[in-house]
Amino acid sequence: MPSATPVPTPPTSPQVDRSYGVDGRQQVLFQNDPQGGFGPRAIAYDVVIQPDGKSVVVGEARTVATNNGFGIARLNTDGSLDSSFDGDGRQVTGLGSFNDIAYAVALQADGKIVVAGQTYSDATANYDFAIVRLNTDGSLDATFGNGGKVSTDFGKDDIARKVLIQPDGRIVVIGFSINDRFALARYLPDGSLDPTFGGGGKVITSYGEPRFLAFSGVLLPDGKILAVGDIAGTRPSDFALVRYNQDGTPDPTFGVLGLVTTDFGRNFSEYGFAVALQPDGKIVAGGWAELYCPTCFPVGDSSTALARYLPDGTLDPTFGVGGRVIFDVSRNGNFDKAQDIAIQQNGKIVVVDSAPGHAVPNGSHFDFAITRFLPDGQLDNGFGDNGVVLVDFGIFNPPGPPLFGSYFTGDAANGVALQQDGKIIAVGHLSFGRTRRDFAITRLHGDPVTVADDELPPPEPPRSDDIPLGEPPPTSETSPTSETPPEQAPSPEPVQSTRATTTTFEEPARASSRGTPTRLRKRDF
Repeated sequence: MPSATPVPTPPTSPQVDRSYGVDGRQQVLFQNDPQGGFGPRAIAYDVVIQPDGKSVVVGEARTVATNNGFGIARLNTDGSLDSSFDGDGRQVTGLGSFNDIAYAVALQADGKIVVAGQTYSDATANYDFAIVRLNTDGSLDATFGNGGKVSTDFGKDDIARKVLIQPDGRIVVIGFSINDRFALARYLPDGSLDPTFGGGGKVITSYGEPRFLAFSGVLLPDGKILAVGDIAGTRPSDFALVRYNQDGTPDPTFGVLGLVTTDFGRNFSEYGFAVALQPDGKIVAGGWAELYCPTCFPVGDSSTALARYLPDGTLDPTFGVGGRVIFDVSRNGNFDKAQDIAIQQNGKIVVVDSAPGHAVPNGSHFDFAITRFLPDGQLDNGFGDNGVVLVDFGIFNPPGPPLFGSYFTGDAANGVALQQDGKIIAVGHLSFGRTRRDFAITRLHGDPVTVADDELPPPEPPRSDDIPLGEPPPTSETSPTSETPPEQAPSPEPVQSTRATTTTFEEPARASSRGTPTRLRKRDF
């Protein structure tokens, strides 16, 4: 008997595109687990839309028999798995022996798929950047690295969080080297490190703070690279943006020695997690502002935080108050953390998150939360319920006593992308039981919303409990210094492993913005 029985609920918002998947939602399993055990686990972190409208979703996938690998799935425009991709629309691939996770995906101009994340190296005994390139049919591209795979070591635990494709075909990967350094690498189209970028293809940037982590980035029109994350020292953390020249050196015309930090005030710690570029060149960064409370467990109160910058890195005074917005999606404001951002052609800003949607026995059930803001930072009241759409993939309440006194189960959105027709694809995971996770994907109507009569949700739609959700019914100013860490043993074949050349900076005076941002009223769902 399964240990968790799904009870799917229909979407209530007409913003959800019910022509997609099953009632606007899709579930992707990488392995069936009829016992409902502690083995299978799949979480989607990113999505990209192909020119033909198909979506490529990446994340982590663990089966009963194996450790984590890169989980990759391709879906047709109706939400079904694309059988032309690796035979059944899914594949799990890995570089190392333990805990490979894909956090980012990008498309090359020739249609090849580049996936980036982390892999554990037995040779270096730490995590390294991991990059995989797939052909359009889902097979590994043998012309890239060694058998389609490359790993890069910066000397510590190194996590790649974003991958970008330059117009010339070179690949930029952005992440961090635990715990205090932005880490970037650029690769030639064959997977080798680009010697014209940084030190042998790698750049490590530090401003002397104990925490300095990059989670996202974007290519700018002039070829420069913007990396976004957070920085913390003796005070709570702030948003951190660093702009790099094409050769990998920080751009001194941006902020102070290439660094801009933003504080949201009110004793918050701010964490930059996502960034998007508007057509006019303005930069929208998102993440969360968490009430700084060293004695709180597990965390303090957190709220979605957005900041918009002019191209030179100064805050945009036409956005929110002084360029910043704080917003609470959930009822209590405890768990609001923007995970990804997309900019519509009309300048509206789409943010994905998760929020407690409704109560369940012994705890809370989380839903996808998709919020849309107007170009000035106000909520778009024409979208969903006053700017917010909650998407529930079902209630899963396992038997037995709850862990840690309560259940925090349900659905979490991690990535977003826009189709050419303006529809919104959000990806993440659904959960049932204490450990089981599956890819979860939903599609929302864009702007404007056009809903056919037969798409309106019926009062009580019939659904058989034995049909899994997602399966259709039966038919400062200093000079940089360089240091080269000692050589370490190379990673085993077939993975190409490289060593790091470190570029560091002492902490400059920060180009910092402080004050009180707009705080939109708390929503009550």
